[in-house]
Amino acid sequence: MATTAGSWRTSLKPAVIVAESLRRVPGPPLAAPPPVHGSPGEVASAIAHGLTPPLATDVPPEWLLPGQSVSFARALAAIRRHGAALIADPVGSGKTWIALALAKTLAGGAVAIVPAALRKQWERAARRTGVAVRVQTHEEWSRARRPIPEGLVVVDEAHWYRHADTKRYAHLAPALVGRDGVLLTATPVVNRMEDVVNELLLLARDDALAGAGVASIREMLSHDRPPPQLAELIIAAAEMTGRPTERARQLGAAVEEEEQARAVFAQLDRLVLSTNRAVRTLLAGVFAAAWGSSPAALRATLSRYRTLLLQERDAAGEGLCLGRQDLRRLLGGDLAQTVLWPVIGDSHGSGDLVAGDLPALEELLAWLKELDPGTDPKIRRLNSVLGDGSKSIVFTTARATVGHLRRVLAPTSRIAWCTGAEAGIGATRLSRADVLQWFGPEAPEHELAPQTLVATDVAAEGLDLQRAGRIVHYDLPWTTVRLDQRAGRVVRLGSRHTTADVVTLLPPAAVEARLNLLQRLARKRPLPSRLGLG
Repeated sequence: MATTAGSWRTSLKPAVIVAESLRRVPGPPLAAPPPVHGSPGEVASAIAHGLTPPLATDVPPEWLLPGQSVSFARALAAIRRHGAALIADPVGSGKTWIALALAKTLAGGAVAIVPAALRKQWERAARRTGVAVRVQTHEEWSRARRPIPEGLVVVDEAHWYRHADTKRYAHLAPALVGRDGVLLTATPVVNRMEDVVNELLLLARDDALAGAGVASIREMLSHDRPPPQLAELIIAAAEMTGRPTERARQLGAAVEEEEQARAVFAQLDRLVLSTNRAVRTLLAGVFAAAWGSSPAALRATLSRYRTLLLQERDAAGEGLCLGRQDLRRLLGGDLAQTVLWPVIGDSHGSGDLVAGDLPALEELLAWLKELDPGTDPKIRRLNSVLGDGSKSIVFTTARATVGHLRRVLAPTSRIAWCTGAEAGIGATRLSRADVLQWFGPEAPEHELAPQTLVATDVAAEGLDLQRAGRIVHYDLPWTTVRLDQRAGRVVRLGSRHTTADVVTLLPPAAVEARLNLLQRLARKRPLPSRLGLG
């Protein structure tokens, strides 16, 4: 303020920029105002256009389908404006091809950071499009930080980076500062809204949407209903034409399965398990999930638990205490899902297990050993589905269940199988790539070709297996993400089928009463809709 001749005079100073973005891209321009003159429809159309996410006008490469071109245009605009985009189009809708189109348009090439199982698939797609792509894997980034070559950064299956406290996140996030890139995942929200926050912040600044009135992405997603500005960064087509129609059905457990489940739980309930309530809850849940998969899975899990009890007894004699990692390793990562582990804090060990359970445990293992796999009533349910000979993929959470199904089904048909450790057809061990190619889009017609693939969820992510026309959930995972990823192996572009069957073998009531799996999955299903996705 200044005064002149006893009067006040305001001295207005122009605004001064005191900080600016570290990125070289400009901030978002203001939307053009609607026309002053025109029909009500023209004015409304102009207002709606100003509220929709921006679209780039570049001509997409010839390999993109019309439905993919909209996602391409939105992602291209987002990367130019914010340096980042997350494409969350449905499973099987061709996000790889959209990313390659973005790389060709923006940088001429890309570095793709993908699950190791998808390396060859990405290399094939790059050759077909002529885009230069250097492939790195999530597993490599979990071990150490790596140099990232020039080009657009593509992080495929980006939900692998939903936890900021993992090694792979700690290694990758600093390496992406200042890099332009695109995240690909059909399932950005797995268990909580924080999942998508961590994914976005790999590439986007927390204040990337400040020009649209959103000061912080992290704060924005803490609300039940994030504002629509999020659509500037997240691209999600509600549906994609060209994929087969999904036909879902469920098969309930037979009376014999219900009786067996009650008998097993009566024996399991004889086990004290632990004097620590959290440990007891974890173990009971793991054992129930194992039986929900197969008798073989429960036997394998209890055998590992028996080893743990023996080690615990020996360690106690030496004044030692086994820890949480001993529990995780010996119970098996395929069944002891991450969702169960938070019930045990890092400070808890397994030193409060009850070695007195060993006699009852031995009895239960002996009983399980006497069960005839050929009379497993759940496999009869499966055979009622597979009996028509259609090419099918049967998914299970447990490696031991894959072996169980191989042994029982193999005499009547050539069964292909795949786990994280090995793969094969019948009794012949083969590479995973050689097994899965029989279910890929270019699989040849052959009278000896396997009609059924039994696999753990190692084959549930990203792979093109659309020669098959049916998915069977032999047991249920802990998240809807896994269900969607499984179905997406056949409900995807390039399928030879107009309709894809997705069959769920429901757990016995006694299993569901202990795990509440169906309730958990139903509760998690609406999470993506809170982002306005799907």
